[in-house]
Formats: sequence, structure tokens, C-alpha cells
Amino acid sequence: MTEAPKKKMSKGCMIGLILIGIALLIAVLSFMYLPGMMREKMRSGLAELENEIATVNPPGYNTEQIHSIFAGALSALDSGLVADDIAQKAITTVVSVYSDDSLTVDDAVKILEALQMMNPGALKDMPMNGGEAMDSSMGDSDSTVGATSGGE
Repeated sequence: MTEAPKKKMSKGCMIGLILIGIALLIAVLSFMYLPGMMREKMRSGLAELENEIATVNPPGYNTEQIHSIFAGALSALDSGLVADDIAQKAITTVVSVYSDDSLTVDDAVKILEALQMMNPGALKDMPMNGGEAMDSSMGDSDSTVGATSGGE
């Protein structure tokens, strides 16, 4: 018995398999780097937003507190200590509040609360809301942020 010659794969089928392989590679890489890209996007927008919120001067926050909140959020992002779901909640809140390009005092407060959720200890010893110190029970602002982003 002699073996029949093997048929070669057509060029169209070969190109299709190569394209499917490339698509799968891109999908795998995007899932691997998505959390890092999310953090980088958040980090790039925080610097601009920090200056704008300091200009609005929301009640209950002074400039030092605003800078401390943003520095704490950035350090939490840089260190990777903040969980992806908490970072995503903060990003979602910031984007939904800041989507109309005009920042109101209420919007600034909501954004600051969302960023505090990423690093609740940032303002622990700083005076808040007319001189009262922030205690540990106020450090978890998860319920506040969830109510502001979901209730509107």
C-alpha cells in the first residue's frame, strides 16, 4: 500500500487560522494588562482633576486635605494595594460625576468621597467638616459612594 499524498491547506484557510491566532493573542494580552491600563488612565486624570477641585474649594475640605486625598489615592494605585473592584467603583463615580465638564461643589465632594474610599486612612488625623477629626468609623465611605453613584 502506498500512501496518498497529503493535501496542502488552502491559502485562505491558512490566513484565517493566522488571523484567529492573532485575535486570541490580543484578547489574552488585553485581559492581562486591563487592570494596569485602568490604573494608568486613572492616574493620568487625577492630577488635572486635583487642581480643578482645589479651585472649586468644596466646603469641609481645605487645600491640604484635597492634596492629601489625591496623594493617598495615587499612592494606593501605585502600590497596587487598592483592590481592582474598589478602584473601579472610584473611577465609575468620578466619570459619572465629572462627565459634563462643569464641576460643581457637590460634584467635587462626591469625587473626594470616592477617592477617600481608595485610601480611607489618608485623612484620619486631619480636621474635616469644620474642625472635627475624622474617626475610624468614617473611614469606610463605601456606603456613601455607592449611594451617590447608584441613586442618581
